[in-house]
Amino acid sequence: MEALSRLMEKAVEGICFLGFRVGGSTDSTLMVSNLLFADDTLIFCGVDPEQIWYSKCVIVWFHAVSSLKIYLGNSKLVLVGLVQNVVDLTDNWDVKWRCSH
Repeated sequence: MEALSRLMEKAVEGICFLGFRVGGSTDSTLMVSNLLFADDTLIFCGVDPEQIWYSKCVIVWFHAVSSLKIYLGNSKLVLVGLVQNVVDLTDNWDVKWRCSH
């Protein structure tokens, strides 16, 4: 899973997609783009089809590097807040989605 974390870091550094900032002052903030658990991964990005596409690319790259398969059929896209372009976002992923307000 270290390979996935490194790929995510490179994607954020390249401004392919953004996570969210945690911390008080701008000097001590931390960018969180993903969280890894035993058999689950959370990826955080903006409501932008391009960012969704890049997150899927990271998963494809991870598969190519590690030969580990991520089954997207078990994946969920969780939308937080009001999202105008739900269809555009879900077209990039073959996943279920739900809103969380």
